[in-house]
Amino acid sequence: MKKNFLSGLIGFSLLSILSLIASAKNIPETPPHESTEAKLPAGVPGNWWGQAQKDIAAQEYYVTRQEKTSLPEDMAELATTPGADGKSAYYQAANRAHELRTYFTKKGPRTVSRTENQPSWVWGLELTGYGASHELNPAGKAGFSSSGNRFEYRYSDGLIEWYVNDPKGLEHGFTIPKSPAPESGSKIVLDLAVRGNLKANLTPDGKTVEFLSDGGVGIMHYGGLKSFDANAKELPSRMEFCSGEKCFIRLVVDASEATYPVTIDPLATSAAWTAES
Repeated sequence: MKKNFLSGLIGFSLLSILSLIASAKNIPETPPHESTEAKLPAGVPGNWWGQAQKDIAAQEYYVTRQEKTSLPEDMAELATTPGADGKSAYYQAANRAHELRTYFTKKGPRTVSRTENQPSWVWGLELTGYGASHELNPAGKAGFSSSGNRFEYRYSDGLIEWYVNDPKGLEHGFTIPKSPAPESGSKIVLDLAVRGNLKANLTPDGKTVEFLSDGGVGIMHYGGLKSFDANAKELPSRMEFCSGEKCFIRLVVDASEATYPVTIDPLATSAAWTAES
């Protein structure tokens, strides 16, 4: 009897398996798995989100127009510059990496702390002379322009003074289209008057000018001077410094074997950073 029971159980199991196989033939095939990810429009790269984040971060350093500045009252009129629409505006660029804010005024940039409503210090430069050897001519601005994080002062003889604001700092440069005075020698000389209320000192290596508060705290560094010609050949250049009541920085470039245009490119940063352009 036990043997008959086992035989029946085995037969029932085989019959059940055969029935399941037969039923499976009638089940429709499962459709292939469809991705839940949204399909991007044609022409949109797969890394669009990462690129968008980079673009947003870069725009933090753009030069923009605004109605007011945080400059002291006695300097506020310097920051008023006529816009393309004829209305007065203030052009400024914030630098989060160095906690700086720069206003591009009629007489050069003025930089203050980005986080102070009433700045405790002001730093600035103003191009006062440009020429060959030491025969300098007064620099008279012919106009200015801004695009993205770049601001330019344009002079009547083709000289362009430019600033680029990015996480490295406030990059300062000059593009010189031709020799300022071929008959006077091969050296290009630019004199920059120092503006603001910081004390300036040239570092022992002669490559950087430090700007200190009244308490001796380092605020700004100006250095990393590089000069090169149209063929990207580096040109010998140096920085001279004259302290006193009329403090100025002189940039001197040996352009005797240069192919124009020549680019002169120092860098301004907060004192906590050391970087070269």
